Amino acid sequence: MSVTICWRPISETPKHFEGGTSSSLEVLKGVFHGKISEKHVDTLRAMAASARDEFYNEIADKVEQVGEIEFWGEY
Repeated sequence: MSVTICWRPISETPKHFEGGTSSSLEVLKGVFHGKISEKHVDTLRAMAASARDEFYNEIADKVEQVGEIEFWGEY
């Protein structure tokens, strides 16, 4: 199933990531429960390495740039 994984800094208009799948979204929801902050960057980097999936690095990069984000999927 195709999904667009959206994100936004807590106080801004939604944006979306270039990568990610519905499976990626389920993993994110299971681990982070809808919000990701700077304290999660190391976890995201480890997830990228262990899963060999650059999508998690994309998220870590964004969090480092803008701070805490919330995320959700639009089907």
